[in-house]
Amino acid sequence: MTPPDEILEKLLNLTKVIEDGGIEERVHFLTHCALEFLQADHASTRLLDATGTKLMSIARAGDGVHKPPAAFNPEEGVIGWVLTEKKPVKVDDTASDDRFVEKEGQGFGIGSMLAIPMWSSDAVIGILTVTAKGTEEFDDGDLDLAQLLVNAASPALALARLHRLKTLAAAQTAEKP
Repeated sequence: MTPPDEILEKLLNLTKVIEDGGIEERVHFLTHCALEFLQADHASTRLLDATGTKLMSIARAGDGVHKPPAAFNPEEGVIGWVLTEKKPVKVDDTASDDRFVEKEGQGFGIGSMLAIPMWSSDAVIGILTVTAKGTEEFDDGDLDLAQLLVNAASPALALARLHRLKTLAAAQTAEKP
């Protein structure tokens, strides 16, 4: 386990670095921090589109990044459960969890996982997912650390997401005759 001093230093660095760049750079940085901090095999950050009906895969790190990301509906699988219930979850064994949905072509095995909702004001805007090949790879301390990562990054990600959505809306308005 990473020593507390090192975790605090990395969290402080995350809050400084996440303020710079566009949404892709910010989400990419969060995803890589999660992979490193939690010593996981894979991490991904997905944000909801403007309608809240589609999960966009924004950043992935670790196993399987060479393959296209699996598509998820906001009401599907563990990710969907977290978005619906608006609560983080730790899954010790995906094979025995009815919420888990294995996707064809995923490119890596998942035995255990953490999934944390990302908030902006009173709405969930996305989710950080961290996975490991083995079962029972994460403990409650890992869940807390993942929540800290999301809490540290969410304000900057929410602002970048709003800017992106505003830019997309303006471009769509400009295209209309």
